[in-house]
Amino acid sequence: MRKRFFAALILVASLLVASGPVLAHHGASGYDMDKDTILKGTITDFFWTNPHGRLEFSATDAAGNVQAWIVETGPPSRLVETGWTRHSLSVGDKVTVHFHGAKNGSPRGILIKVVLENGQVLENRA
Repeated sequence: MRKRFFAALILVASLLVASGPVLAHHGASGYDMDKDTILKGTITDFFWTNPHGRLEFSATDAAGNVQAWIVETGPPSRLVETGWTRHSLSVGDKVTVHFHGAKNGSPRGILIKVVLENGQVLENRA
């Protein structure tokens, strides 16, 4: 009986330790949620995945340097509510990306919306 108790205790402790990173990914403390960044760029990849999608694009800065960016979207189940599909963005699409950038200055962010060349707006639903 005592062995089962300790085995169960170890199992529960292991699950708690392993679940920590899963819960931690929902925080936005690393992003400047009070500031909107807007960049024009070209889609380099788009991942329609759970728990969050990912938009990768390149944009040219004021000095003429091309910078690769990664911006997190909401999950597909929420994006479809505002008109997204897994084919909404394709490599090579010219877009304007509105997002909350990383506080540490890294080229990462949380998406607000994407504006396509034809004017269509794809809102993020987190």
